[in-house]
Amino acid sequence: MQNKPPAAWTQADFEEFEDAMLATTREMLASGMTASEQKRFARMVVRPIDDDNGPPAWTDGTTVYVSKDALSQLIALGMYLGRDLYVLHHGELPIPQSLLLTPYRRRTVLPLLNSISELFLGRLPQQLIRCPQTVEKCAGPQAATVLLGTIGFVVAHEVGHVLAGHHAAKEHSVDEEVAADRTAWRLLLAVAPERPRGEDEDSLESRVRTGVVAAPFAVLRWLRDVAQRDADRDVVAERADQLRELAGDEYDGDPSSLVEPEIVSGQLRSVRVRWSEEPDALWLNGIRVAPREAAGASLRVMTPVRIFARHGERFAFVEMDRTGGDSSGAVTLEFMELAAGTPAPADLQALRHTRQWFRLFLSTATPLMRPRSPEVAPAFVDALERLGLGAAIDPSISRLARLWWSEAQPLGRWR
Repeated sequence: MQNKPPAAWTQADFEEFEDAMLATTREMLASGMTASEQKRFARMVVRPIDDDNGPPAWTDGTTVYVSKDALSQLIALGMYLGRDLYVLHHGELPIPQSLLLTPYRRRTVLPLLNSISELFLGRLPQQLIRCPQTVEKCAGPQAATVLLGTIGFVVAHEVGHVLAGHHAAKEHSVDEEVAADRTAWRLLLAVAPERPRGEDEDSLESRVRTGVVAAPFAVLRWLRDVAQRDADRDVVAERADQLRELAGDEYDGDPSSLVEPEIVSGQLRSVRVRWSEEPDALWLNGIRVAPREAAGASLRVMTPVRIFARHGERFAFVEMDRTGGDSSGAVTLEFMELAAGTPAPADLQALRHTRQWFRLFLSTATPLMRPRSPEVAPAFVDALERLGLGAAIDPSISRLARLWWSEAQPLGRWR
């Protein structure tokens, strides 16, 4: 069916596809249940239904009904999430060269959206988001994110209502919704790969788990964005808060960065940069500024603001949004020494995972802002790019370094 052009699909093809997706999700969920849960689940039916006026999914105790419209959106949401996960780890989809399509190459999409409902306003060609089957670290996590993550969480949530003995209804109390989420979370993690350690952080299994962990939060964000009533949005917000507490630090790092909206602001603000030692070099949002010209001046900078400076063999970095700094918008630079010794790969991986980009820079840089060794060069370049210093990257280090250096040039992202 995947090899058949979508334009040639018949109604029977679409129905077969929906049934196959739900059947696969059902088998995956059942494999993580206890024997008693499997026995109860075996008597339940999971099927798609035409009902645009009801909730995305509900159960009458014997059947889990999934709206066909919701199912298609859950599939698309999972595909975007899986695709973003691949891009987050510096993967690049083979998208045709085009001015309009270039932004899809290496930028996550979901965090840029004010509302996930924006995904469904226009239909993008699937080649823009579908991972090639030949790229295992893209296709594998994407499939798991769709089948076990987005669809799986919605189905498991309804199963959770049944296992908890909740009254069959299309609406439930907040407490019952939270309880069903807890059961769904347990069922998903029972099937997902084990949580990775150290050097396994970037393995295929780790990426699959990341997608499965992120997916329920993406689903809840979707439910909040499409909700029509304030009361419904409040319920979803409470569910998300409770699920974050349940997930703990496993949600931090990659999963949260895939789901949570970035602070995108076109607002200018005034910033005053202070220091006790005048920097030898100063960058504001990736643009090099003469320190003496910036001293004492009120600078108009687009938020969020990233300030990076070098003084001798020490460095400083501050990131601030529209509320950062003191009441006058002043921020003081504090210079830090480079980390001593040779960093262990596991330590670098931990800094990447927790998004500590300045510490990653301090652990991999020389006083001349070069990588300490070829082994740490990828982490060093990654740190510079994440700190907004793409223009300071040496493009000869690697193909990826050349790409980031090029994109950091004036109008670079339009090339």
